Amino acid sequence: MSESTLFENLRKFASERFATLRLFPDYLKSIIEHWNEIFFLSIPTLPFVAWWYLGEPPMWIRVGVFLWVLVFSGYYAWRTEFLENRESVEITLYAIRPSIGHYASGESSVHMTLVIAIWNSTGKPTVVTNWKVEIPTLGIVSNPKALSDDEISTKPIAPGARCLCELRLSLKEQNDSEERTQTLREQALEWFVSFNDVTRHERRRAFTIPALGTLKGDSYGYIRLANGNSN
Repeated sequence: MSESTLFENLRKFASERFATLRLFPDYLKSIIEHWNEIFFLSIPTLPFVAWWYLGEPPMWIRVGVFLWVLVFSGYYAWRTEFLENRESVEITLYAIRPSIGHYASGESSVHMTLVIAIWNSTGKPTVVTNWKVEIPTLGIVSNPKALSDDEISTKPIAPGARCLCELRLSLKEQNDSEERTQTLREQALEWFVSFNDVTRHERRRAFTIPALGTLKGDSYGYIRLANGNSN
């Protein structure tokens, strides 16, 4: 193996490793929030805090307390994230109906109807609102409008209930709509669908959508997606 190849492999490996640390500032922020809560407000550490202010605890006690607080801070940071992800709404990208229109001005418009299957897997009623669809490869970020079941944004979905929601995604570009349309037809792409539930947290789901040109629609033009190809 040549030096240039070795250097390129090391550079690629380091780049991939560093990319996994981009959320590290958020992790530290969560740790600090829980650290302050546990260190200054939890009953087990109050005697130590008073001792530290009034005297000089031995080093081994200080190290032990800091390690104890660090472990529990990490646990509660993980617990918060775990509960937020578990107690959420499950969605599946059930079907897509693409529609392409052309205007006399030379512009093209691409409309897509996305059929989202919603399942409230939590133990309490929830709502689903503020939809957002992203297709990073095409530089698309859109806030689609719900065509049906729009009341789900205000009417609670009962625990365990399932329903469908149709979202209207409209793209109207003068310069690159044809190129985007071709990409949608020929390439499998990663889509991200975001929404807010009753907790007002943004939930984001990733889906790998096959090249639409390789799929066949039904008599109404809907292309069914097996299990939504959710990641």
